[in-house]
Amino acid sequence: MKNKLNIAVVFILFLFICYSCSDKNQTYLNKDLSCSDSEYNEKDLEEVMDIHKNFILKSPKTWKTNLYYNDYESEIFTADTTKDLTKTFIYDVSMINGDLKMDKDSESLVINNYLQQENLKLVSNGNGKFLDRDSFWFLAEGTKRNYKFSNYILFVRNSEKKYLKVNAELFGEDNIDERICNIVELTNKIKILSNY
Repeated sequence: MKNKLNIAVVFILFLFICYSCSDKNQTYLNKDLSCSDSEYNEKDLEEVMDIHKNFILKSPKTWKTNLYYNDYESEIFTADTTKDLTKTFIYDVSMINGDLKMDKDSESLVINNYLQQENLKLVSNGNGKFLDRDSFWFLAEGTKRNYKFSNYILFVRNSEKKYLKVNAELFGEDNIDERICNIVELTNKIKILSNY
């Protein structure tokens, strides 16, 4: 009887550890966008730091990555250039100098201005805490370069002076949900290094 109890305790502990590990890199974005599966193996990812040393993102080692900066922002662009444009996505993360309000009116204004400017329609949106910071996201779609176009954007308020913007562009109609979940997975791996 005592042996069975020990086995049961070990089994429950094992389940708890597995559950804890599976949620390690998940955020409210996983729930909002119904994403759970992991596409990327950690050993196949490399860390890339922006030039101003504000954040680090992880991307597959085989992807082409470019860094850009000016006085107002620091960006990392990355994409899988070995795949057709309609099978992957363009992933762009930037830390921008400026204040970003995080109330409903400001969110609506940002989203509506973007939709109007880009001639896109809102598919879905949400908000919550990302890396313990206020954030909101939206998914829009339309047509660009004669392809169906989907655009996922996440804004994360870093401080009164800076905010993080994740922008992912998807072309074509194939595996949109899967590609969006891949975007969420990479986004969940971002580390913000500065709070100023």
